[in-house]
Amino acid sequence: MKKLELPYLDTITVKGRTYHYFRKGKTRVRLKAAPGSEAFLKEYWHLRRGQPSAVSKTTWDGLIASYYQSS
Repeated sequence: MKKLELPYLDTITVKGRTYHYFRKGKTRVRLKAAPGSEAFLKEYWHLRRGQPSAVSKTTWDGLIASYYQSS
């Protein structure tokens, strides 16, 4: 497989498995799509633009609201 030459992309091999991470500063996010695919590049550029990869299901506001609603 051809090595990808993208900035902020780390390729790590552990116990024979290869993992690809987007790493910028202290943030490291594993890219789950197959390298070189359209989904991989879409996920990479999504992270590169600084947009969060996933929306949090719980928030502090939701926690406080559920606390006040409980008995």
